Amino acid sequence: MARLVFDSNYLVAWLDTAPADAYAPTVAEITAGTDITAFIPKDGFKPGVSNNRVSGGSLEDLFMDESMGTWSSQLSVDYYLDKVTADNTADSTFVRGATGAIVAIWDGGGNAANSKCYVWPDVECGEPIPADTAENAHQKKTVELAVRVQPDFH
Repeated sequence: MARLVFDSNYLVAWLDTAPADAYAPTVAEITAGTDITAFIPKDGFKPGVSNNRVSGGSLEDLFMDESMGTWSSQLSVDYYLDKVTADNTADSTFVRGATGAIVAIWDGGGNAANSKCYVWPDVECGEPIPADTAENAHQKKTVELAVRVQPDFH
């Protein structure tokens, strides 16, 4: 069985407006968006999904049973800064207060019809956070995105 690796199989696009079908963006909508893949380090795309649990145990039991409760996504993206400021597509895209959608195609990096993708149909950018300085490292920023509509991972 061939397992899918992240490298060269992922495409991340910023769409200025939500897709017509929030959970099934078209090739045209993705192509019209801004491809930010080349600016994201290999470990820089972070869906930040968390599942919350509801405790259900009573005083008569030693075991604390749980059920699944709410869930959330605290999406964040690390991105590189380029020396030529005109080439800083990601930095120009991720400005505080900017709203749009994020589409992450994960099954081959293309934007062909029927590709599998994760969709955050409505996000808002926070203030990009400059990275701490480091030896032998590229300069980066991190943008945290408020996820305003339930994302689709299926």
